[in-house]
Amino acid sequence: MVWNGNVLTAKILASRGEETACTLSDILMNDVEEKYFLSPKQQEQLLFKGTEDRKESASTPPKD
Repeated sequence: MVWNGNVLTAKILASRGEETACTLSDILMNDVEEKYFLSPKQQEQLLFKGTEDRKESASTPPKD
């Protein structure tokens, strides 16, 4: 954010001690309702979205 020509930033240099460190698996929930999971179709769309477009454009010679 800029204020009167000065850039204001949050104090992010202060780090937590190692005793408060955690891993992603430490904070993930074990029992989650099925409604929060992606369906196989949604997973496929996210993983392969645009893959076909890239394949076609890479192997198709440019049109003159």
